[in-house]
Amino acid sequence: MYYVTLCTRDRIDYFGKVVEGQMNLSEFGLIADKYWIAIPEHFQFVLLYSYVIMPNHIHGIIIINVSDHSDKRNENRRRDVACNVSTWFKS
Repeated sequence: MYYVTLCTRDRIDYFGKVVEGQMNLSEFGLIADKYWIAIPEHFQFVLLYSYVIMPNHIHGIIIINVSDHSDKRNENRRRDVACNVSTWFKS
């Protein structure tokens, strides 16, 4: 499981506004929601757990299950040193 945060550039409130404790998604917020939900359609080994869209960022938990890709695991390994995160990709 990975906890992911995506922020807008310059922390501008592109995704909507909180009104009376409820998040009202803007057009960009609706697009972000649509494409977050579509992640498993593009990556069959990714499951979505929970997420929330805020005015200028998105928090989400994703589950990456690469056990069915173990035969090529080492040759497809990529390392994001800045964040100390390993990612796997299909070549």
